[in-house]
Amino acid sequence: MNCPKCHTPVSDDWIACPKCGAQLNQLPYGIPLKEVKRPSAMQYLAGIAIIVITTVIAIAILISSALSIIKPEMSVTVPGTRQLELKDSGYYILFCEEQGSSSSCDAIDDMDISIYDSSSNPVDLSYPSSDIDYTIEGKSYSSIYDFSIDEPGTYTLVAEYDEGESGPDAVIAISNFNFMSAFMASFAIGTIGLIAGLIIIIRAAMKRRSVSNQPGATIVDKFWC
Repeated sequence: MNCPKCHTPVSDDWIACPKCGAQLNQLPYGIPLKEVKRPSAMQYLAGIAIIVITTVIAIAILISSALSIIKPEMSVTVPGTRQLELKDSGYYILFCEEQGSSSSCDAIDDMDISIYDSSSNPVDLSYPSSDIDYTIEGKSYSSIYDFSIDEPGTYTLVAEYDEGESGPDAVIAISNFNFMSAFMASFAIGTIGLIAGLIIIIRAAMKRRSVSNQPGATIVDKFWC
């Protein structure tokens, strides 16, 4: 069609002549009609949800790691030779376990304690850098040694009084505590979730603003576009 005023050729879906400005219909000035997809505002909620969910998962990993100390994997009665089925590599802590008013830690102090791997090689035991003491379910725990293993498997714990000596039985509890690996995993999950959520939110905001500023466009909200 041609503009009725200056006879300039114009498209049927234009609303004003680009040359003389004559109104051709009631739509925005001189811009072809088109449908434009715009990200839905629900993307904001999706981004926030990703951040919240990954943060909760990261915190849960840290809490689970802390609970691995509070709930020892196993307990053994000493003196004697005991088999330990250690299912994970990493850092372990030996605790003296006491129940009620009896004190078994004094007995453990009088014992020689060693741990050997499946090839009878000794595992290095060291005193914890800081003491860990707590009580749960009527039992008290005090850290006595820690050690690290490279491979899971069957290990042998030997706890004996000096030759010719004897004494009461005691209980040793073993806990697996890989805080650093748990921290790294939780940090990675939390960081990835935060970045992904922010990308979704910022992308949606920028594209919605860009699309909203286009005159003559028919805007259609899509969850993802």
